[in-house]
Amino acid sequence: MRVSSTTTVTTLLTVLAAAALIFRLAGFGLAWLPSVGVLTLLLASAHLATVARRAPRPREWPRYFSKHAFAIALGLAVVLSLIVRLPGLGGDLGHTPLDIDENRLAASIKHFFDTGQFQHLTVEHYPGAVFWLFTLASFLYYLRDLTSGLEVAPSQLSIAAFVLAARMANVLLAAATVAITGLIGRRVSGAGAGLLAAVVVAIVPLSVETTTLVRNDPGMALAVTSAIYAALVFYENKRRSWLVAAGVLAGVATGIKYSSVFAIAPVLMAAGCDGTMRERLERSALAVLGFCAAIGITNHFVWADFPNFLRQLAAQVALTASGHWAATANPAAFYVMILDRFGPGWPMLLLAAAFAVYGLSTRKIPLWVFLSFPLLYLWFMTKRPSQFPRWVYPLLPFVAVAGASALSAAVTFVRARAAGRPRRVSIAARLAIPLFVFAVLVEPVWSGAVSFSRRVTPPTHTLVEAWLEAHVPPGNVVVLDVNWLDLRGSQFVVRRVDLDALLHGDIEGLAGSDWVVVPEIYFGNPMLRRLGFVQRFHSEQSFGGNVGYDYEVYAVPKIPGHAPGF
Repeated sequence: MRVSSTTTVTTLLTVLAAAALIFRLAGFGLAWLPSVGVLTLLLASAHLATVARRAPRPREWPRYFSKHAFAIALGLAVVLSLIVRLPGLGGDLGHTPLDIDENRLAASIKHFFDTGQFQHLTVEHYPGAVFWLFTLASFLYYLRDLTSGLEVAPSQLSIAAFVLAARMANVLLAAATVAITGLIGRRVSGAGAGLLAAVVVAIVPLSVETTTLVRNDPGMALAVTSAIYAALVFYENKRRSWLVAAGVLAGVATGIKYSSVFAIAPVLMAAGCDGTMRERLERSALAVLGFCAAIGITNHFVWADFPNFLRQLAAQVALTASGHWAATANPAAFYVMILDRFGPGWPMLLLAAAFAVYGLSTRKIPLWVFLSFPLLYLWFMTKRPSQFPRWVYPLLPFVAVAGASALSAAVTFVRARAAGRPRRVSIAARLAIPLFVFAVLVEPVWSGAVSFSRRVTPPTHTLVEAWLEAHVPPGNVVVLDVNWLDLRGSQFVVRRVDLDALLHGDIEGLAGSDWVVVPEIYFGNPMLRRLGFVQRFHSEQSFGGNVGYDYEVYAVPKIPGHAPGF
């Protein structure tokens, strides 16, 4: 076979790049050979050039894209999920106090790095498989710093480093959940519904905000959706490997958060349908075995510290009782409100409800497999008076798929009814369909656009820091609460205090100070009326608005009997 000159040149370049990389790693040519990273990039580029030569020719591209349209589009939805999450991912670290849950989970990872031991102070302190994922992400983060010349022990790393690593892990989990949502949608209702559902999960604020913080919920949601997808595949092809995978994934989800125990219901439903009674029992037993094994392996506190595990469960239930500040008289309405305001919006919610009614009214087992977890989860979770938005997030993929499926069915129905009708009916249908689709999608698309615009806009803490640098004279004293704002290297003097105690004391406590920066948690304190208001910084929910806390800057008046500030 004749070898083209292009192939010869590409092969030669690949060999040269590989040889140069080996020589560079062996210590030769340090003065004149490119760095290891550059040589690795050159080698990869040479291989990619070889692969590119085998790609479809331009005239074959339409057929290629048509054949792989769903995979390409779903891949773009996954990329979109990364694009909307990565901006500002760690921008608040070092500028504002850590969220209490983020601090708790990251501290648990740091404790393991420092001592090799697990903490189990709450039901979420050892969150099963997610703990190991966060640990792996933190290890890779530390390993990257080691290869860059970092010479500190893990115990010297700040909790913020572990927070950033865990956030990045959750972003990747979110991308995987987008992909699984698309796959579930295609099995339930077709490729179009799957892609639409994937995009909704990728962009809506409920999904973005939950998966860019250190939470257990993204890992739980991925495990649950993966279990249901595996159950749907098993129901179709009856391969036991998919059934075992479904049971294991349901167990992994339950090991992360006990509220996902209902993930085993769709798995058992798929296992118990069709076949003889013996086959059904065998398949069900196999699914339960994988489920229990996954719980025991991924979260060993279920059996290694069972009494404490039960105490923590009881404490969690007591914490979310009617006395909690987040308690509500109608928890189910809270779920609807969150999905409306921060999720796909009420039009898609109505379509999802209609799809659920249709699914429960039929005897189509795949629809029952799909609907069983979200309905059981909603029933169980709304028995508690206290609710939080992140607890709603596991329902989002199912609402997106159900709503997209109903939308697809409605469009198909209108098209079918308009076919063969008079021209005016056909024209009305062609006008009604895009208007209907627009009405359903405008809410999630707009809320996603607003969320992204705010993530790429400077946060409020950046505005405050820039204002102080521009307006506070050198040598002035600025009073700040602990963990608020990063003003290292400023020409003025920063005085860190317990601002809550200071504002509840006498004004003499501010003697020698010139400025006070007050976060929103201290707004309304009577002491502030004795200071001179200077500037206010507000976060905004509108398009391009600033994210973060609200701040106010005050000037400290001259206090009689005390010398002026520095």
